[in-house]
Amino acid sequence: MKERLTVDELKKYELDILKFIDYVCKKYNIKYFVSYGTLLGAVRHKGFIPWDDDIDVAMYREDYERFQKAVIEENNDRYTILSKDNSDWYFQNFLVVIDKHTLLEDSVKRNRKDSNVFVDVFPVDRFNDLNFVKKAHLMVTLKHICFIKKKYIIHKDSRIKDFCRVVFWHLLAFVNPRFFTKKIQKLVEITPETATILKNGIETVITLDEIQKGDILITKPGQKIAVDGEIVERTCTF
Repeated sequence: MKERLTVDELKKYELDILKFIDYVCKKYNIKYFVSYGTLLGAVRHKGFIPWDDDIDVAMYREDYERFQKAVIEENNDRYTILSKDNSDWYFQNFLVVIDKHTLLEDSVKRNRKDSNVFVDVFPVDRFNDLNFVKKAHLMVTLKHICFIKKKYIIHKDSRIKDFCRVVFWHLLAFVNPRFFTKKIQKLVEITPETATILKNGIETVITLDEIQKGDILITKPGQKIAVDGEIVERTCTF
């Protein structure tokens, strides 16, 4: 027999999922942190924001990948992962940890997809080029329009904006949201995590955060270019 959860009961289920995430991260030495409204609520309200009912967790990409493997290895009978890699319909570029003993009725998507009570786990990637961020944001917006019901894209912030959203909503009616999921993933994958610079005649590997204006980057055949810049010299060695 199904029992509908109250908001407070829903929050308790989510907190139990968070405890499982914390357990896995401590066991496998994985760093994580709460983010978005969850972080704001923890600091300002010492708990949930009164009008918020979800939990957001974030991890740096390398920890995020390790976390996925760790949860699979745990093989818990109640908590598991739902992601684009283990589902034929899930289309977000982040995973959720779900409680398999619950059912979450979907009222948002065009094509209903019921799931479970969940906690979002976001990967944090490093970008030095804001163009990547702008492109990814555009892909996320189009993906959002793809899957959501029409009434949820009308924000009444601007007649022109709402008109454009409705037009795109109709144009994207037959596009699978996973099309944009793959586009976003490719954007992430083409950005390297490190770069090689030439300083005082010595090649040094640094993180993207350490790159400074004026640095000379060394890029070898097949390597990804870390940032936008100007080619000042080209050499070829056989």
